[in-house]
Amino acid sequence: MRVRLQPIVLLLLLNLSPLLAEESKPGYYYRPEGFIFRPGDEQLSCTDLDREIALFEPHTYSYKPKFYEDPLHGGSLLGGSIFHPALYAYLPYSAHVEYQEHERILQARRRIAVLRQLKAYQRCYED
Repeated sequence: MRVRLQPIVLLLLLNLSPLLAEESKPGYYYRPEGFIFRPGDEQLSCTDLDREIALFEPHTYSYKPKFYEDPLHGGSLLGGSIFHPALYAYLPYSAHVEYQEHERILQARRRIAVLRQLKAYQRCYED
């Protein structure tokens, strides 16, 4: 019996490709970073901070359906039962999109944390 390892190796390489591409990031696991202020953040008023937080809030939501709720996964599994490369084409792509979405959500949450910290420094809405 001959075992094909090529698809498994391909999936592993696709799974590790974000780690190989971005050496500055330590890995998949989140590590809290310090607050990174942008130039000009200190000059923002309380209403400007609220407005920017409201703009970043939609970026913290996940818009990709869960694995079992995604109709494209079902289509790729059905297509993969007939034509095997369909599995190897869509499922790694879906994992990559999910990874990118997770990074977007983390960046938006970090920015909102910075803006909230600025609101605390300025003592916004204290009376």
